[in-house]
Amino acid sequence: MEARLIETLQNKRAELRVGIGAYRKWLTRFTLCLTFALLSMPQTGSGQQAGQTGTGINTDSLMAVANGYLQAESWQQAADAYKQVIKADSTNLQARFFLGQSEYRLGNYAQAVAAWEKVDAAGYRSQTTRYNLAIASIKLGKIESAFTWLAQALEAGFDRVDILKSDKELDTLRVDDRWDTILTRADQNARPCIYEPVFQILDFWVGKWEIYAGSNQKVGESVVQKKVDGCALVEDYTQPDGFNSETIMYYEPYSDEWRMLWITGNPIALGGIKEKVLVTVFDTGAMRFQGELPAPEGGKYFDRTTITPQGSDRINMLVEQSRDGGESWDVTFRGYYQKVKKGQ
Repeated sequence: MEARLIETLQNKRAELRVGIGAYRKWLTRFTLCLTFALLSMPQTGSGQQAGQTGTGINTDSLMAVANGYLQAESWQQAADAYKQVIKADSTNLQARFFLGQSEYRLGNYAQAVAAWEKVDAAGYRSQTTRYNLAIASIKLGKIESAFTWLAQALEAGFDRVDILKSDKELDTLRVDDRWDTILTRADQNARPCIYEPVFQILDFWVGKWEIYAGSNQKVGESVVQKKVDGCALVEDYTQPDGFNSETIMYYEPYSDEWRMLWITGNPIALGGIKEKVLVTVFDTGAMRFQGELPAPEGGKYFDRTTITPQGSDRINMLVEQSRDGGESWDVTFRGYYQKVKKGQ
């Protein structure tokens, strides 16, 4: 008897929770509907506040209500609300974008395309908008249009390889011979340093090396690796006496410069940190990086490093400094890198 009573109470409690949840959902939608209705009513008064149009409708508040419907996944109410925003302000591209999303969720794919095409024509969120247009085109059975919109999304910089691989809506396109090209182009957008030649001009330096001063005196060892999806070369250098340093080399596309940053364990010491820029590429394949260092007596002096590949297993290195503005140069290091053979 007691067990049956407990079971009955538990069932009633579960029913009550379901009822409360449904009531809360209804209350949220009712509140949004009421707010939407009030905001849609013309406002009295002669003043026009920020966010209002000539109709007296406060589009900022109306957008907030529409966004509330969107978050609540009340797609029809959201679509209606965004249409009201656009009616009051035809330049509101965000409202058009989300109108397209709402129509898509309602299965109104042609209406979604119409909304997103206007958004794309205005240049708003081109990558995402064009991707959405591709998906909607698939829903409409327009495969060629889908490929066209995907190509335009990639042209705008779309780089979400993960989405291209996981989105079930794209299954129709994956059987097409053009699909591998789509994935490759997206990967190029996501990881340009792997594909663009300008990021690869120092690839000859990648490897494990022994470093010699002069002709045959070994002074240290070095490991050079490509990191950050190929966008940087990082050299770890060590000496038997415990001295170590790290050099980071990277291409900065906005200034169109290759840069070299050398860091030691004693950055306070003069020359403990050096920054240089690629200033010359010679016909021989040699490359020269140059920078400035503060002189102890005041002013600055030049510091430059010239590296010259000698086949695939050796790189000559020359480090020089000038204290007279480049009129004369003193050698501070002359040596070479010898690549360590695999297995050593």
